[in-house]
Amino acid sequence: MLESIWKALQATDTPIRSLLAELNTAACEENRVPDIFVDQQRRCPLVHHRKLQIDECNKELQQHLVEVRGILRKPLLEYKSVSDTHYLIEVDHRDEKLVPANWVRINSTKQFGRYHTPFVRDKLDELARHQENLKAEAGAAFRGFLEYIDFINPEY
Repeated sequence: MLESIWKALQATDTPIRSLLAELNTAACEENRVPDIFVDQQRRCPLVHHRKLQIDECNKELQQHLVEVRGILRKPLLEYKSVSDTHYLIEVDHRDEKLVPANWVRINSTKQFGRYHTPFVRDKLDELARHQENLKAEAGAAFRGFLEYIDFINPEY
């Protein structure tokens, strides 16, 4: 839907055309609603705030990885993602004796066990809440933008 509106706006010579400068072309063409405004902080501060919260959660998860590396004595350890499960800590079965009892096994293979720490689980819940709120607030900002277009040019 966003793509068709974008193309229609480009074809018009009404005052709406001046609004094009406020839109991120690539985001509109790819239907990425949270990214459609160039100046998000001014146009939709709630969306901008949610993105900052998501970034902060991701930073905290990366900082937590330093602690996990120390516990497992693996200084080069990185999180793994499998299917749609992210921030997995992959531990060779030979090293599972180092895994604290409060870590939750998410899945395993013949060679590895994959875990989430309590901190990772809490942060993933928080991240999901922020992403859900981002989606809702981005949709509301987009609807507000469409209402503004309708207000300044009711013929459109």
